[in-house]
Amino acid sequence: MAHNQHQPSSAFVLITSASPDLKELTEKLRDFSEVAETAILYGQYDIVAILRDVEEARVNEMVQTVSAWPQVNFAHAEIAEVGSGFLRPLASAGTEHGSPTEALVEMTVDADQGEHVLAQLHEVAEVAEARVVGENRILCWLYGPSKESIDRAVMEKLRGVEGVFATSTYLVVGAPGTDYRWSRAAGSAR
Repeated sequence: MAHNQHQPSSAFVLITSASPDLKELTEKLRDFSEVAETAILYGQYDIVAILRDVEEARVNEMVQTVSAWPQVNFAHAEIAEVGSGFLRPLASAGTEHGSPTEALVEMTVDADQGEHVLAQLHEVAEVAEARVVGENRILCWLYGPSKESIDRAVMEKLRGVEGVFATSTYLVVGAPGTDYRWSRAAGSAR
């Protein structure tokens, strides 16, 4: 499925930085009205900014601007295929036990089985969002009551999905509503 530059979609802007103050960088990202959420991550990427209902041209413009910031080493956008995947309420995504542990999971999948993989991911309670972001890649947002629940979901459920070849997991630093995990929607996690 090809991207349509003029049809709004979701996008994930992934950033690496050598800055010791990632909170300051996430605050700058919030100045873009298209940014719905930001999170500081453990792993290859330091920050993710989640954009909703945004056109590809605007995402590319934002990435170019962010890449020019002195504290940014690398910025890359993963733009969801229009109409692909799902986003569900947090109550059905493992948050009933208080503040969740969150993770972004990058999945490499069989290109011919994308829809089949999405259908299987929809059955995993910890998957709050899953989006096709390329011919053989899916990004998932996981919620669970603990790091152990996220570990189990990735190792026992996601890696067991037929058509999944590899996963990379990036844990989110901090709880929703903190400087580490921000949402434009009234301080909630989503």
